[in-house]
Amino acid sequence: MNEANPTESPNARRKTWRRVLVSIPCVAIIYIGSYAANSVLGGYWLKPERDGKHRWGMGLSMHTAILWQPAYGYSARYNSDFLGSFYMPLVALDRAWVHPTMYVTDDSTFQWINHKARATDIHSRFREEFITSQRK
Repeated sequence: MNEANPTESPNARRKTWRRVLVSIPCVAIIYIGSYAANSVLGGYWLKPERDGKHRWGMGLSMHTAILWQPAYGYSARYNSDFLGSFYMPLVALDRAWVHPTMYVTDDSTFQWINHKARATDIHSRFREEFITSQRK
């Protein structure tokens, strides 16, 4: 018998553990699935952010990173909102494998923005501005 609750049977404890073991994968599927939908609707945030790669001589980081952001939430190394913090592990994996960070110090970033980027690659917050600039 359980010392905390002597009336609890071993069968009741098994049912409790079974519920816990079933709910963990369900919560994980909901978490990953909701992020996947958020990821598909996201895009590159065309406002440079700090990520710690480039630094000034005194050690402070510079705003040189063009980060991919999910549609809802904002996650950067030194600046995040609630959803950005909630999805931070998945955002980090997404940036490592699917949407790499680009830097304004690389010429290839501007070539990509000017010639290869599609409107769907750009975050919805900057998409109209991007489309307008491409028409000129």
